[in-house]
Amino acid sequence: MDSKGIASVDLLLATLVAFVIFGSFISLISTETSNVETSELARTRIVGEKIASAINTAYMGGNGYKVNITIPGDFNYSAIVRSNGTLAMGYKGQSFDILLIPRTNISYTNMTPGKGYTIRNTNGYIYFAVYNP
Repeated sequence: MDSKGIASVDLLLATLVAFVIFGSFISLISTETSNVETSELARTRIVGEKIASAINTAYMGGNGYKVNITIPGDFNYSAIVRSNGTLAMGYKGQSFDILLIPRTNISYTNMTPGKGYTIRNTNGYIYFAVYNP
């Protein structure tokens, strides 16, 4: 082979190695992004369980019982209490429902992350009031 042929083979090998390295970096970055989103979805589930627990506690406490809860505001998620007794939680297009003990007599509430809520049982009906923590 002449020197031009050797240079071409070296260039091809160097290009191939560069593509393999870049492909590995892209795969690593994609995996990390996926792990972060899974972690945030798990945090959303934990927040939802805490909200559901507070609602259930207020309901089981009976007339006049109230619970104060502050929901975290350090990441973007949605929490909606539906009047059919479900708590709809969502994060980046993924959502899930958490069943509540009170299946009826619960006011529809779109909860805002970072806010505080007083959950009150008035004659078996669950009401929500917002306060700034």
